[in-house]
Amino acid sequence: MIPMFGSCIFDDYPETENGGISGIDGTKTLFEFNIRPLSVSAETLPLEKIKTARVVVIAKGETAAVPDTVEYNRLLDVTEVPAKDYAYTLRWNSTPGDKDIFVIANEASVDADLSTVLGSYPEGEPARNFVSMINDYSFTPAYEADAQNNIYLPYTFSQEDIRPRPGVMTSVNAWLVPVATKFIFNFTNNRPHAINIKGISMKSANKANYLLGHPTEPTMEYNGEEMSWVDWLAEISKNSWQFPEYGSNSGYNDEVGWIVNYDLPDPDDAEVYTFVKQNDPDENFTVKAAKTEEVDGEEVTTPGKHTTPVYYLPESANFPAPEAVDPDDTDDTGNAGDDTGDGDDEGETVEAEQVYYLTMLFEDTANTGLTAPPFIDIPIPNLKALFRNTYVVINIIMSEGEIEVYAEIADWNRKTANGWVTEGNAPSGNNPFTVRKKW
Repeated sequence: MIPMFGSCIFDDYPETENGGISGIDGTKTLFEFNIRPLSVSAETLPLEKIKTARVVVIAKGETAAVPDTVEYNRLLDVTEVPAKDYAYTLRWNSTPGDKDIFVIANEASVDADLSTVLGSYPEGEPARNFVSMINDYSFTPAYEADAQNNIYLPYTFSQEDIRPRPGVMTSVNAWLVPVATKFIFNFTNNRPHAINIKGISMKSANKANYLLGHPTEPTMEYNGEEMSWVDWLAEISKNSWQFPEYGSNSGYNDEVGWIVNYDLPDPDDAEVYTFVKQNDPDENFTVKAAKTEEVDGEEVTTPGKHTTPVYYLPESANFPAPEAVDPDDTDDTGNAGDDTGDGDDEGETVEAEQVYYLTMLFEDTANTGLTAPPFIDIPIPNLKALFRNTYVVINIIMSEGEIEVYAEIADWNRKTANGWVTEGNAPSGNNPFTVRKKW
């Protein structure tokens, strides 16, 4: 990473042996903010960039008669850089007492009003309703790349009620979380004829997002430690790359958990999100046929492959209606989906899980008169939430007589999966959803 340093202090205060800061008495404190994007895309296009970052610090009033005050509110001196290269360390003198801290990158990408609103809270003045305003601020994302194929996603961080200790330096890791989710589709064609992809869509993505994340539970547990949901995401992002295949990736996700319950401005505004418009020649594409060649006296087949661009969506939440779950179709924990239909779990409470439904329109180029199998509103496995910072890699294997699809939850900076789409064989324990029909 490229470090960039901003500072509101004028002296360098070395730490003493007991953890204090030489030159600062017990009535002062020193804040250090380490600002980094939580997740960055290193390879995919569009190129994710950061061009502005704002830090706001609210000093909490000690009593009801002493109002909260805007201690700090500034746009940092940022040179536009790819998000993967962005880092900023900010230090400034402060006073003891509880603080609420907010960092917003690319505020102009939120809407035309946000910069004006944020600028209306001058330093040293009462904070008025700033904390409630910023927590309730919502917008309808428009994730559009510019003519140079750069994209400026909004990123946010917040932590309330931080209490710095007098006479020492208080460090805060301010992980900037992208206010977005993203999808990519990997197609592999093992058939001897090319296949046209005539449309891809998904139910149900929401339209509006809160600027700041609103998980119902502000903390998550990881390795027996309770941590903020932002720090938890940082740990998950760091470790999830070790589990790329479907079977282990799904198990890892289930083991560490999901942020499933969170608030949205309007949970009922969900709609069908179209990745590839149906029968639109500008967006439809062809996955080449598998090619068979003789190599050293043996036939070697190389499948045709195609990877779509990255698609950015708002964070979303879609819980199916209770009547949509068959009470006879639950596993021993009460979760829907054992597919046995044996009725052993009838009467148990079904735990609410989010579900998203994928529709794809295929067209076989072989002149056989057969129709490609329907693929309409099929639940996506291994996708139990679309909280911000989620990257979904959907892999589609097309073979003679069947289509197999599974979803990976990947680290944000991975372009394609390292699972069986690229290696050719499904790992043991893999459970893709499959549609089978002779073509």
